[in-house]
Parts: sequence; structure tokens; C-alpha cells
Amino acid sequence: MLASHGPWSASFRIPVSSAEANEWRDFLGWGHSHAGQVVATSPSPGNACDQVLLAARLARGLTLLTDGTAYDVATQAYLNPSDWKDLPLEQFRISDHLRIEQAEADQAGRDWFLTLGLAKFGLEELETFMPVGLPRQPIIERLTEIAQESLRLGHQPKVGTTLTMPSLGLSVQVIRHRNVARAGIPLVLREIVWHFVPERA
Repeated sequence: MLASHGPWSASFRIPVSSAEANEWRDFLGWGHSHAGQVVATSPSPGNACDQVLLAARLARGLTLLTDGTAYDVATQAYLNPSDWKDLPLEQFRISDHLRIEQAEADQAGRDWFLTLGLAKFGLEELETFMPVGLPRQPIIERLTEIAQESLRLGHQPKVGTTLTMPSLGLSVQVIRHRNVARAGIPLVLREIVWHFVPERA
């Protein structure tokens, strides 16, 4: 089925087949015997935010109506009815659709930070590595700002390219591109580093 609001639309299936519902039940480890699926239809840079917001509103409504649990595949997050109370979705906020994850890096002495959710907008996820022991909140805030600016631009720079983001006072460089699997879900990542750009007098 297709739900539309103005020029934006999202598809949903309720319920999905029992075989598919069982696969999700086993993968997610939950006890729900029925499942549905909500998908933003072909988000493009021009309307991705509105498409994703509409899909999130549908997921929120269905979760509240069924007293069920939503699982956001892109952010790898569970949303129960109580979780939606903090997400009214009255307007688009990137923080409602994006999560920054911190994990231990393969190499000792580094923390791994990555975005989860940019894939919903047709963009690759961003990752960066920082020395262990640095305050995490400023890194999370900076990565969120860079993700939001990437979303505004509608694209991300290629490997080796440096992009100046004057609104953030940053110079951002993509230094690597790679594919990884996390929690059984494939991720396409662009590793970035950033530097502060001094203001001109």
C-alpha cells in the first residue's frame, strides 16, 4: 500500500508474510508473531527529508495503534510506544532519524564513531577514529553537524577530496571508503577527518 501526503509518499505492508515475520523475529530476538514494513519511497536529494519524515510518522502511528515495536533498520534502534513520546515528528530534525554510535576500534588506542541513518537519505554513513579518552559529546555533536551539512548538500565528497563547510567553520576530508557488516547489516562507510578553518579577519 502507498500513503501519500502532498508530493511525498511511503509504502507499507501490513502484515508481511509469516515467513518474513519469523525471519525478523529470529534476527531481532523479539516475541512478535506479526510484522509490517514501512519504507520511504525513492528518496532523492530534493525531497529526502520530507520522504523520511513521512515514513517515520507512519511507523510511529502504526506502533502506537498496535502497541507494537518498531525497528529502524538504518539506525539499528528499537522504538516502543513510550519511545515515540520524545519524537513528536512535528517537523524534520536530523537527530530524530540519525544515531551516532561509539565502539571500540580494531586498533588499540582509538575509538570508532559512526553515523547510523544516513542510508535512509541515499547517502553513505560517515565514520571517524579518535584517540581513546577524548570527551565523546563534542565528537558526536561535530559528526552530527557534518552529517546534517552532507544532507543539505545532497552528496558527500569523494575519497581524497576536501570540502570546506563555512557554516561549521570546518574543512572535512574523506580519506577512505569501505564496506563493513555491523549486527548483520551491511554498511557503506566514508571515513572522514576534519580541521577547524580560522575565520578571516
